[in-house]
Amino acid sequence: MSLGEYTALVAAGALDLRQAVRLVHHRGRFMQEACETNPGTMFSIIALEDAQVDDACRRARQQTGGAVWPANYNSPGQVVISGQRKATAAAAELCSGMGARKVVELKVAGAFHTPLMQPAADKLTPMIEALELDAPAFPIVANVTGRPTSDPDEMRRLLIRQVTEPVRWVDCQRALAALGVERCYEVGPGRVLRGLLKRTVAECPCLSVGKPPDVAAYVQTETGSAQ
Repeated sequence: MSLGEYTALVAAGALDLRQAVRLVHHRGRFMQEACETNPGTMFSIIALEDAQVDDACRRARQQTGGAVWPANYNSPGQVVISGQRKATAAAAELCSGMGARKVVELKVAGAFHTPLMQPAADKLTPMIEALELDAPAFPIVANVTGRPTSDPDEMRRLLIRQVTEPVRWVDCQRALAALGVERCYEVGPGRVLRGLLKRTVAECPCLSVGKPPDVAAYVQTETGSAQ
């Protein structure tokens, strides 16, 4: 999701592909270093209200003295929490006690989209500030605000913020629908984003493009002719 914001910037003509690849490489390296410095984990919480998950994280911080926050608002009823292992496990247990239908620890290296990634944000900031960004051909919906923007200076600030702040994917999907998007494509393996979109903006269809036959179906959908 957050990495996709760089893809969107390239697709909109705001960011040069070469710059994007270089920046994403360093972003991954800096985040891995932050994981090694501040080990953490993430849990997916299913079937609780956002406010309940927020409350569980707050209570876990108080109980453990550790760090845990909501990191991804993926769809109505699905939130990912992220932080230090003890505090995050405590928050997950509280969510289970609140009636969460499912609580799953994710196989990740660290506490992404939280203040524990601040060392990565600090290293990435001067690189992002130096980016040559043009006005995009279409608005970019930012992960951390869920709102569209076409201002290069704001886009730089938002790219920095997304390292340490939660991804508001529900707001992003609704913003795209409000902008008039009538069909989406999930490019790559899996259908996770397709499922999230169905639960958030059910009236917007999504085609998965992950295998060669999917590419043929995409071409036929877009051009009206088989290849």
